[in-house]
Amino acid sequence: QVSGLSYTIDARVPSGVVVDDKGYFVKISGKRRVKDVLVGGKPLEKDKVYTLAGTEFVLRNGGDGNTLFRTLPLQRESMLTEADALMEYIHNRLHGVIPEEYIGYAGQGRIKIIGR
Repeated sequence: QVSGLSYTIDARVPSGVVVDDKGYFVKISGKRRVKDVLVGGKPLEKDKVYTLAGTEFVLRNGGDGNTLFRTLPLQRESMLTEADALMEYIHNRLHGVIPEEYIGYAGQGRIKIIGR
C-alpha cells in the first residue's frame, strides 16, 4: 500500500528480490520490474531523502521481511494501532463515506500492472 506514489509493475520481469535464510530482504538483483516511479507526480530521485509513514509491523519490526527500514531513525511514533488509524481516517477525513475511487483492486489507477 502506498499513498502519493504512482508506478508501473512489469509482471513479465521475474522478481529480483534476494532474501536471507529468514526471508528478510537483502537486495535487488537483476532487472527491476517496478518502473516509472513518481512521488507526488514527480520522478523519484535516487539521491533524495524522503520521509515515509508506515506501520510498526513494517518499520520497527521488519514485518513481511521488510528489514530495509529497521535501521532508519523514527521521526515520530504514534500510539494508534493500524485499525485505530484507519477508523480515525474514515471518520475524520472521509466523514464515514468511502469514495468510489477506493473501491476495487484498481483503486485510483496510480499503480499499473503490465504483462499479467
